[in-house]
Amino acid sequence: MGLAVLDARVLVLDSVVLVSAADTPGNALAVALWEDHAFVADKRQGMSIFRIDGGEAPVPVARMPWTAGAWTSPCGTISPSSPATTPACTSST
Repeated sequence: MGLAVLDARVLVLDSVVLVSAADTPGNALAVALWEDHAFVADKRQGMSIFRIDGGEAPVPVARMPWTAGAWTSPCGTISPSSPATTPACTSST
């Protein structure tokens, strides 16, 4: 499993409940959240980006393969040391 959306209101539900999930092509190593998006670091398979909102199933938005130590995106190659910052590389999704 790549991404799991959990309801962790233990005091209300008496347990943690799996709300929805989405698979990724690799082994998920880390997840970062920003507004209504989840960014899943997927080992050598790259990064998977999902839109998450209101407990619905995560919707795949983009995938950025990891090649030669950098992510490949429509904006070109993005390395951890030089992120894309041009307006063409921003997304309104």
